[in-house]
Amino acid sequence: LAYALGNWQETLALLDQLDRIRNSSLDDTQGTALMRLESYVQLQRWQDAEDFIQSITFLSEEKLAQIPPPRSMESFLLRKAEVAMVLGKWDVAHQSVCNIRKHFPECTVSSQVDYVLARCLVHDAKFDEARQLLASVLATQPPPSAPLQIKAWWTIAETYLMQRKFPEAFAAYQRVAEMGANSPWVQLADRQMAICQDAFGDSVAVEVPASNDATLRSTQKQTPKQPR
Repeated sequence: LAYALGNWQETLALLDQLDRIRNSSLDDTQGTALMRLESYVQLQRWQDAEDFIQSITFLSEEKLAQIPPPRSMESFLLRKAEVAMVLGKWDVAHQSVCNIRKHFPECTVSSQVDYVLARCLVHDAKFDEARQLLASVLATQPPPSAPLQIKAWWTIAETYLMQRKFPEAFAAYQRVAEMGANSPWVQLADRQMAICQDAFGDSVAVEVPASNDATLRSTQKQTPKQPR
């Protein structure tokens, strides 16, 4: 119940109690392992999450070797990739999302996988490829969650800023500010838009396309269909 209600700290406390009193089977361990990992991620306890992932490496490799591997491994690998990404371990993040694509052709988290892969491309300074992949995320039907759309637009904006393409960056940050109303994203986007204006001048806002959708459309024109 604590897990279903999103009470992550209470979930961890209950899992600790459970671990002390039972002799779990591998399947039970896998179920509670995913709950523990999700709790660490939601609490942004990234190092604890990574340490836990390392502690169950044998179990996860055993499950992944099954044919077919259990569907729960898809979620595990995604969380593993996200934790590695936050900690700057890009090789691990890239390998994890590649494993999802390899073992789960009918991936149910393809938008999240593509987002992590795009972030890996940004790390490698492959900005055009990253934007193409992010455009495919934003064009997904049904649309991805609002938080994922915001993160995708933010990453697009960051790639333009890194390339000193200030009008394009401004437009993408503006989309973040519009979508992230009443959230910390607004303040962050406003700060970045101010940086664009300082670097390019007040005309940066004038040069933004009349519709921010033009930024996405121009990127989509270069976007091949992505494998899922």
